[in-house]
Amino acid sequence: MNIPLPSIGHWQKVQYGYKVNTKKLPEKYNGKIEVTLDERGLNEASTESPRAILKRLTMEIESTSRLSFKVNDRLTKPYKLITSTINFYQSLKRYRKTNQGEYPSRIDVLNIDVSEDNKHRAYLIMDTIIKLLRARKSIEI
Repeated sequence: MNIPLPSIGHWQKVQYGYKVNTKKLPEKYNGKIEVTLDERGLNEASTESPRAILKRLTMEIESTSRLSFKVNDRLTKPYKLITSTINFYQSLKRYRKTNQGEYPSRIDVLNIDVSEDNKHRAYLIMDTIIKLLRARKSIEI
């Protein structure tokens, strides 16, 4: 519709109180005066803001009654990622105690930075989160 666009840096100048030159709208426009909105296809990128996506996913998770964010008192069939994390931290503890042998491999290990007293609880929480994400098919582990 021949609407002039602001020049580069226009909004920064406005933000810091500098004087800006604004272009006048054209007096006459001979094109169509209508807007067409097309439905977005499945493979097209989302234009939702990160906050809108988070809110939508939160509502979706909260409304799904079959998924419960209940952390168990013990690990039951932990996922491979949790098992490898536990093994790494146990090996690291032994390595630090003796200072002998090879430093443990950190492949497929979650970075869990909590006190030793809270490690087991952290494993339980992470295992629950992974199980929920897998149940929602949000991630592939």
